[in-house]
Amino acid sequence: GLYEWDQRGPTIPMPKRINAGFRDPVRAFEYPAGSDQWYVGVGGGNKPGCETSDLAPSCGAQFCLFKAKDNTLANFTDAGALYTTNETFGVVDQNIAWQPANTSANMMECPDLFPLGDSGKWVLIGSLYKTNQWWVGTLSGDPPRFTPDNVGIVDFGNGYAAKTGTTWEQKGTERR
Repeated sequence: GLYEWDQRGPTIPMPKRINAGFRDPVRAFEYPAGSDQWYVGVGGGNKPGCETSDLAPSCGAQFCLFKAKDNTLANFTDAGALYTTNETFGVVDQNIAWQPANTSANMMECPDLFPLGDSGKWVLIGSLYKTNQWWVGTLSGDPPRFTPDNVGIVDFGNGYAAKTGTTWEQKGTERR
């Protein structure tokens, strides 16, 4: 059993641009591959009345990005938002989303991010208000930013856990 813990470094502090919804970190990922530059993402949402900046180019649900000082993953710096959106798909009716229509999104919960094989595409999954959504797109820049090509719904309802499991990338016909 794990009965003793050693703190390896400070926790990732919540950026001032984020409201109380700051949780659900993703596993660390190296970008670009082989670069020894490591990042961790955390779900969150901008404060009401937020102002856009280079760190957060729009308001709404946010995949907050933090760059590790080194591969020990013990210390991180705020690298801004990998992706932000203020739209979710689904009309809310008695706490369940149903019909495809845009609804305001103010927080991203349980984000997940992984490469889609060696295609150069990445998949981002996150829970927005009453819907679990997916985006397929590309990462570019330093620090990286996500640009979606497609978006869709994984599931409706209050089941916010959009995590996909422990496999790092999809290969061939394997499924996450």
